[in-house]
Amino acid sequence: MHFRFDDCLGNAAVRLDSSDPRFRIERDGSVYAQRDVITLNTPINFKVTAHATDDAHTWETVVRLEPEVRRRNITAFALPEEHPQGLE
Repeated sequence: MHFRFDDCLGNAAVRLDSSDPRFRIERDGSVYAQRDVITLNTPINFKVTAHATDDAHTWETVVRLEPEVRRRNITAFALPEEHPQGLE
């Protein structure tokens, strides 16, 4: 996953931190899992904090990761046994 942060000064002096130790945030906004595999059965929320190097400014946002929902295509359907008049 990747997100974009812009401090209007080129992001040269910004540090990005995750509130969840299972994830780390790179300077370019890439989000990486700290472990090889994370099973995502339920949504995970964590906060990303951007700190100016002088700690004078702090920005925060919440990241929500959700499991992928796979939808099945339904190819069969049932018709009522009796047709309305005129549709026979």
